[in-house]
Amino acid sequence: HALSPAADGILFMMLMNSTDRRFLVEEQARGAPFVHRFGLDAVPTGYVVIEPHFKTKNQNRDWGWARWQAVVSALPGVHWVQISPQGQKVLKGAESRPANSFIAACKALSGADLFVGCEGGLYHAAAAMDIRSVAIFGGFVSPVTQGYDDCVNIYDPEGSPCGMRVRCSHCRKILDAIKPDRVVGHVEEMLGAV
Repeated sequence: HALSPAADGILFMMLMNSTDRRFLVEEQARGAPFVHRFGLDAVPTGYVVIEPHFKTKNQNRDWGWARWQAVVSALPGVHWVQISPQGQKVLKGAESRPANSFIAACKALSGADLFVGCEGGLYHAAAAMDIRSVAIFGGFVSPVTQGYDDCVNIYDPEGSPCGMRVRCSHCRKILDAIKPDRVVGHVEEMLGAV
C-alpha cells in the first residue's frame, strides 16, 4: 500500500467508469484498516456543500434563510453538507460539518461534488480545488471580475456591481429576484454533469 502514517488525511475515491471491482471498492476496503490504525482523517466524497451564512458586515450578500432552506427541501435526494462554525444554525436536511477555521472548512469542502452558496471565500476555495459551483452574486460584485467560467454565476448585469458594503436597495432587489427554483435547476444541471 502507499499509505503513510505521516499523512494529514486520505481522500477516498473510486474510478466510476471502471468495470473492475478492484477500482470500485476493493482498494478502498484494503486501505481502510491502515487509515484507522494510523489515525488519519478520511475525507469522504459524494456530497454538495451549501453555505447559507454570510459575513454580517456585508448584508448585500444575504439571500435569505428561507430561500436556502427551499433549495435543500426541493432536493431531498442530495447529500447536503453545511460547513459553518460550531453553534451556527443548520438547514433542515443538511448534515452539519463544524469548521472553526477557513482551513478546516476547505478540508471539508475538498470532497464535495458541488458548492452552492454566495460569492465569497468558500466559492473561491472550491474553484481552486476544481469543484464546480452554483454561486449567487446578487449585485454586490460581478462574476466578470470575480467569477469562474465553469461555474454557474447568478447575477444581474444591470447596474452591477455596486460594491456597496452598507445595505443597498439595488442589491436587495436583485437578490429578491433570484428564486429558489432557479438555483435548484442549476444544481440539478450541474449534478447531472458530474
